[in-house]
Parts: sequence; C-alpha cells; structure tokens
Amino acid sequence: MQEGSVKAYSTALLYALTANGKTMTWQAHAYENEDGTASILIQSGYEGGTLKETTRSYDCGKNAGKKNATTALQQAVNETKSRFKKQLDKEIGRASCRERV
Repeated sequence: MQEGSVKAYSTALLYALTANGKTMTWQAHAYENEDGTASILIQSGYEGGTLKETTRSYDCGKNAGKKNATTALQQAVNETKSRFKKQLDKEIGRASCRERV
C-alpha cells in the first residue's frame, strides 16, 4: 500500500480446510490513499506460511454526475464486499461438497 494510506474497510478473516488437510486463509482490505484514489489489498495463503498479496487501484468512482454515482473509496469498498461474498460462497460450496462424500 502507499505510504499515508488509511484503512477504510476490512473483511472478516476466512479459513478453509484444503483437501490435503492444510488451512488456507483469505482476507481483503480497502484503503483510501492521500491522493484521493482507493486501493484493495487481498491476502491469501496457507496459515503460517507466506501470504500472497494482490492489489487493485481505483482512480475514480462509477457513474459520475448521476444519482447513483460512487467515489473511488465507495467503489473499492463495494468491490471488497463483493469479493468477500464470492469467496464465502465458494468456501460454503466446498464444505457442502465434502459433507456429501
């Protein structure tokens, strides 16, 4: 993250048991940068191991000038929530597949 960034939103830390018995973790954070942009940081990997970090930057929001306009930070938070829901649905799907076996 850029120096001077302020954390605006963080998801809960998700845990998933893999087929080989290891525990994977996943968490996302949205940051507001000093220059008015926003960023997302996603951390994932095996518990106790090195975490993979993926970032994405948002220079501006969507639908400027319209009633449903968003700022860069609002867009980053919305994207973070969306990715969390997608990850959660994926993990629930994995768990229910294992339970059926």
